[in-house]
Amino acid sequence: MPLILGTNSIKDTGYDVANSCRFDRASSDGLTRSQSTEANRVKIYINGSQVTAFDTSNYPSQNQDLPFNNGQLHSIGRSTSYGGYDYYDGYMAEVVLLDGTAADPTSFGEFDSDSPTIWKPIDVSGLTYGNNGFYLDFEDSSALGNDAAGSNNFTVNNLTAIDQSTDTCTNNFATLNPLAKGSSSTFSEGNLKETVGSATYNTSTSTIGVSSGKWYWEYKLPSGGLNYVLYGITSVESSARDADVMTNFKTSYAKTSYAGEFRYNTGGGAYSTDTSGFSADSTGDIVKIALDLDNNFIYVGNGNSWYNSGNPESGASGTGAAKAVVAGLTYFPMMIVYNNSLEINFGSPPYSESGGNSDGDGYGNFNQAVPSGYYSLNTKNLAEYG
Repeated sequence: MPLILGTNSIKDTGYDVANSCRFDRASSDGLTRSQSTEANRVKIYINGSQVTAFDTSNYPSQNQDLPFNNGQLHSIGRSTSYGGYDYYDGYMAEVVLLDGTAADPTSFGEFDSDSPTIWKPIDVSGLTYGNNGFYLDFEDSSALGNDAAGSNNFTVNNLTAIDQSTDTCTNNFATLNPLAKGSSSTFSEGNLKETVGSATYNTSTSTIGVSSGKWYWEYKLPSGGLNYVLYGITSVESSARDADVMTNFKTSYAKTSYAGEFRYNTGGGAYSTDTSGFSADSTGDIVKIALDLDNNFIYVGNGNSWYNSGNPESGASGTGAAKAVVAGLTYFPMMIVYNNSLEINFGSPPYSESGGNSDGDGYGNFNQAVPSGYYSLNTKNLAEYG
């Protein structure tokens, strides 16, 4: 539950600056203020544990009134000083303010019984919020600033329904990996869109790799032209970012969006090309991948059809598969972009998607029906099927 509350209060007065604080998109974080001893007047918790190591510790005096929870503009996700700055870059699952109560962390979360080092959120709807308190659950995409506990609603700025993500701190969907991308790549939309603004090839891969199971995801092709955009899988995780991995690195498979080609490279050096059963995509198309690593096949499709008359549900026969893939490797969904852009949907789309199709466990929002037995790439599915 990442929490950044912007006024000239906790941050801007210099109280409690923690070098060790690193907010995690998959964690629950919180801040409380109480009036007991000096060190208890401001407390910061990450994953249920209080942070006590600070560079500086200049605590407010007892009963001091700070601007936060007073009569001035309050922002979530930025500071309000000097017109606003320090914008938060990440996800927020819930934001809670209790007015008049300094609650323990156990009011907001608990350690998992099966994995006792994992802190997870609990239902907070029964807490006492007080006059100025609020509970932002972000469930209503048309009113992301809605206070689910009362009427202390926030005005949304520069957010739309598209910015609501199905990613939560208890189930993370894959994204593009910002730690392993080309030097000319820019990620946006929650690391689900890659833009390459120069005449160079850049290869990007997902944060989740798989070596077994059956997996499904989609891409939205750019509207301004398809040269040169490819989509597929690779076993190359951390090298060749400033290159087309199909050219020099082995065990990669990709469909060219701008031509009726399926490329593959299983031995390094030059790639090979299949053209039978494939055709060029069109700008703005939704294209899709079904990866069967139980039988080692990759299927590629566009819209409601599969290239090469593929049938991802055909199992060991691999009917119409784009290619049989090398067994025993870990594969990463990937995209290759040259002076263009591409968006990927692992189940939490970065664009408006009205398809409403989910996998067999009810996860994801896809344009097309997910083949039976295939699953979206998220941490819960990975634990069960990966």
